[in-house]
Amino acid sequence: MAATRIFVTVSSRSQYWIQASHAAETIGDVALDILKKNGLLPHSTAPKFIAEERFTTRTHLIFEIFYDDYQPENGHLPGQGELPVLHVWLSKGQGADTASDQIRRMVNKRVREIHDLTGTGSVPPFFIDHSNGQTPTFWHPRTMRRAPNPPPPSGEGPVEDNVPEVPEPGR
Repeated sequence: MAATRIFVTVSSRSQYWIQASHAAETIGDVALDILKKNGLLPHSTAPKFIAEERFTTRTHLIFEIFYDDYQPENGHLPGQGELPVLHVWLSKGQGADTASDQIRRMVNKRVREIHDLTGTGSVPPFFIDHSNGQTPTFWHPRTMRRAPNPPPPSGEGPVEDNVPEVPEPGR
């Protein structure tokens, strides 16, 4: 199997919510089991935990498998890490599928942005917390680019309104 990213969305309604909040790296094994049950992963492998981005009612986790060419010093550059993506969702129900092109582009772009925001010398796993209205601060980004998803001006709603909408397949 080729190098692949696994994008896991965990809803606060999921039985895995607390596990994702306290030991996010262990959700990789849960995701692999679901992928195998859905026929999307032919055999087991050890997932590499790349990033956790936490919002108040949803957490996004990114893992990689079979990616031996990974170079964190170049992870922020355009065109780097353009990998296929498998999407696993954990809510009241759970499931998995090959990510749509839209989700694949979003995940690969977000990994590049996180590499850029966390700065030179940073390596996974990365953690970004937007929960409860927090605004992440990045003190030494690789470039002078402005952070994505800035908080809205006062009166326009909580930061939670800026969570990227990730559709669950079949809904």
